[in-house]
Amino acid sequence: MQSLISVYKDDTVLLEETVEKRFLKATWLKHPSSAQFREAALQIVHFVSERQVHFLLVDGRKVQFLDLSDQNFLLQQIYTAMPRDWTLHISYILNQASYNLMDIYRIGEKVQADESLNRRLKTNISLDEAAAYYWLLGE
Repeated sequence: MQSLISVYKDDTVLLEETVEKRFLKATWLKHPSSAQFREAALQIVHFVSERQVHFLLVDGRKVQFLDLSDQNFLLQQIYTAMPRDWTLHISYILNQASYNLMDIYRIGEKVQADESLNRRLKTNISLDEAAAYYWLLGE
């Protein structure tokens, strides 16, 4: 993996990129409040659009769960705001506890059921960072 350059950081999330591969990594630094989650998600959309990111790795191991209202925000406000001109591959890294809660599955099922989202968003869930990188970039 090429070295990453930090492009944004606050108390909740760190965003790093490698321009050559149109790759962005979002690392949650702590479990966010609903307001922090929404603000960071909007930052991610901004960077994906501005930098024409095709590969997004979301390290959500510090996120314990997403409230139903935040899941709906992700589906209705964030995914629909992602660029429509290219396919965006998103790989999520979760911890075992949040993986077991399966709220990410509800989101994935909704994306697959919505034809316009399913055409331009491809998602993967992993418990392992190396597997998430491999799914995204083959590395």
